Amino acid sequence: VHTADGPTGPIYKFKPGAAMLAQLTQVPLLPVAYAAARAWQLRSWDRFLIPKPFTRIVIAVGAPVHVPKGISVDALGPVQQQMEEAINHLMADARGALHP
Repeated sequence: VHTADGPTGPIYKFKPGAAMLAQLTQVPLLPVAYAAARAWQLRSWDRFLIPKPFTRIVIAVGAPVHVPKGISVDALGPVQQQMEEAINHLMADARGALHP
């Protein structure tokens, strides 16, 4: 598991590290997001959510994204953009599933 926006942000920006790791290991990236009906939201840079006990949560999982081994670091930009968009859509889907 890897948080794609890194330990310092900016929030919701997919950094190149996860894409480079997927390229080196040839393990696909798997976009995942969640939403909670009731949660504490930290005042940290990433606004981390901690679901409250016994609340409903929705976990949304997207399609795996394979990163070709032979592409350059500069060519990882479209992979980063694809993952960022996938995670943002999954977050919206998860939130929408809580409040149909």
